[in-house]
Amino acid sequence: YCILVSAFLIIWKIYCILVSAFLIIWKIYWILVSAFLIIWKIYWILVSAFLITWKIYWILVSAFLITWKIYCILIYWILVSVSLMIWKIYWILVSVSLITWKIDLLDFGVRFFNYMEDLLDFGVRFFNYMEDLLDFGSVYLIIWKIYWILVSAFLVIWKIYCILVSVYLITWKIYWILVSVSLIL
Repeated sequence: YCILVSAFLIIWKIYCILVSAFLIIWKIYWILVSAFLIIWKIYWILVSAFLITWKIYWILVSAFLITWKIYCILIYWILVSVSLMIWKIYWILVSVSLITWKIDLLDFGVRFFNYMEDLLDFGVRFFNYMEDLLDFGSVYLIIWKIYWILVSAFLVIWKIYCILVSVYLITWKIYWILVSVSLIL
């Protein structure tokens, strides 16, 4: 009887240890589930941000292409019309008086070259704007890398979860073996 009682107490202690281990694994499981849900929410926030930035990126690219075409057309026709007008004015002024209009012609030429300098400055600012668009593309790549880091973290947590489930099943089997042994005794 004493041997059976001591065996029952040993089995009872092992059972309590297994129950406490099961409770610890259960708490770890719920912590991992909570972490998984948080990562899942962050993942969907990043996916939404990625889709929004992707749409904005393509809108900006489309706007850039449209403005670039308009810019080229306008610059071409403005330069052609301005050059023709300047050519006509130049020959009218030359034909009227070569002496009295020299100073005015020079002043007009200076103002025309200032106008051309402003056009070139506009072109430089436009290309700086495109460089800023390319920097925006690098921000998009950083978001994409963060997304893959979170996916890798999710896969690691999933593997840990599968290991804990396996440990839980093993402890459950040991528990039923001990229960069977106690019933036999």
